[in-house]
Amino acid sequence: MPKAQGSTTAAIAMQTAARPIMLCMKATSSGILVISTLAAM
Repeated sequence: MPKAQGSTTAAIAMQTAARPIMLCMKATSSGILVISTLAAM
């Protein structure tokens, strides 16, 4: 069943690609918090 294998690989690739993006978004939002906190001081 090559089709099922391909979709599994695609799903894994999507998860792998999404993980660093999520980490980047978290880092960016906490970075904005830090910057705005420092700016308020």
